[in-house]
Amino acid sequence: MSIEENKAFVRRFYQSFGKEDAVRRIREAENREAEIEKVLRGIFNEYYAPDCLMHATEGDRSFEEDLKDTVAYLNICPDFKFTVEDMIAEGDRVATRWTVHGTHEGTFRGIPPTGKQINGKGITIKRIAGGKVVEEWALIDMFGLLQQIGAISVK
Repeated sequence: MSIEENKAFVRRFYQSFGKEDAVRRIREAENREAEIEKVLRGIFNEYYAPDCLMHATEGDRSFEEDLKDTVAYLNICPDFKFTVEDMIAEGDRVATRWTVHGTHEGTFRGIPPTGKQINGKGITIKRIAGGKVVEEWALIDMFGLLQQIGAISVK
């Protein structure tokens, strides 16, 4: 794929989140976590190679480990929507600076839902081969998210 095709591919990935029909299904599901996994598995299978290696702040993880972690995040905010702030590409890599917006509806690290609108920030680099993400590096501002839901106070 060309650099422009890679950028369009990554942009479509971020646009996959927060679609109204999926958010409605998640909110109405008897088993919310199972519905979230179903939605995310569809997105992940479309965009990621099954043997993709994810490099995150917490360490390296597999496709399945990253999927499980993302299920937890979507359980907190099922209406997550990404805004791509910047995108830079070279060769087979696409770097994206993004903001995610959502409503804190689920318990996170012992903090009950607040109903607050939260905004997260992150930077991700995706390496693409054969029309799939085969490796990814991600940095997410967890400190900022924890502040917004009241898990951490800063004076």
